[in-house]
Amino acid sequence: MKFNKRNEILNLITGGILVTVGILMFFKNDVPSGFNWLIFGSMYLVMDGYKTSHTSSTFTKMCQALRNVFSIIGTIASIALLAYYLLI
Repeated sequence: MKFNKRNEILNLITGGILVTVGILMFFKNDVPSGFNWLIFGSMYLVMDGYKTSHTSSTFTKMCQALRNVFSIIGTIASIALLAYYLLI
C-alpha cells in the first residue's frame, strides 16, 4: 500500500508541474505548446485512475476527484487545441 500511495503522490506532483508549465506557456503566448503541456499534465494526473483500488480512504477519494477534474480539463484542452489548428 505504501508503494502505491507514494506513486500516487509522485504522479500528482509531476502532473501538477506539467499543468503549471502549460499555464506558463499560455502567458508566454505559445498557445499550442500551452495546450500540449496542459493535456500531457492532465493525462499524467489521471493515468493511475485506471488501476482498481479497493480502499476508500480520504486520500483515494481526493485522488479520484482530481482525476475526474483533470479528465475534463484534458478533454476540453484537446478540443481547444484541435479548434486552434483548424482555424490557423
